[in-house]
Amino acid sequence: MSKQLNIFLQIFLLASILFFVEKSFSCSANSVGTVKCSKFPGGGTAVNSVGTVKCGKGACAVNSVGTVKCSKFPVGGAAVNSVGTVKCGRGACAVNSVGTVKCSKLQGGGAAVNSVGTVKCSGGCETGSSSYCETGSTSYCN
Repeated sequence: MSKQLNIFLQIFLLASILFFVEKSFSCSANSVGTVKCSKFPGGGTAVNSVGTVKCGKGACAVNSVGTVKCSKFPVGGAAVNSVGTVKCGRGACAVNSVGTVKCSKLQGGGAAVNSVGTVKCSGGCETGSSSYCETGSTSYCN
């Protein structure tokens, strides 16, 4: 494949991901059935241990003590590792076969686990980080 075609395909893929992700807003129902949605395109939601919806700029997940943690990055990822800690990334995150969170290095990039338990990411993977997370907030919800 020519270098120009390869570059075109990479730009097309990234633009497609950003176009479709940009239009999505995550929503969750709280413990009494009221639905709350993230104010941020590509933002996430999750319900904490007391039934409150918390929202974020990126994907959200609930840790082992019921606290909602969300990626600081718009369209970023979040996942829970093998010891119950939420780790976040610039792109989507997935958990490998040994419980480590791996995330795409690309903001808005994808991540998935293959048949042998290895995470593969668009743009390459990096280990998820607690420093890329922030606590979910009701102020980020509509």
